[in-house]
Amino acid sequence: MRMITKEPITIVELLALLEEQLNVEDGKLSPDMLLADVGAWDSMGVLLVMAEFDERLGLTLTEDILSQL
Repeated sequence: MRMITKEPITIVELLALLEEQLNVEDGKLSPDMLLADVGAWDSMGVLLVMAEFDERLGLTLTEDILSQL
């Protein structure tokens, strides 16, 4: 699956965006973590992340995509 965004984003930027939206302490998330293991990854967290990805990155996340994270 290939995702195209408005601008390239690094993994560090992606993790920072997720930490911001999920209200997780800076540096707490890592590339090898599953979002399901993050306490703030609930229905509200999912909606916040979906909206932020759409607004900042022009990327529409679907339930299928999110279920793989």
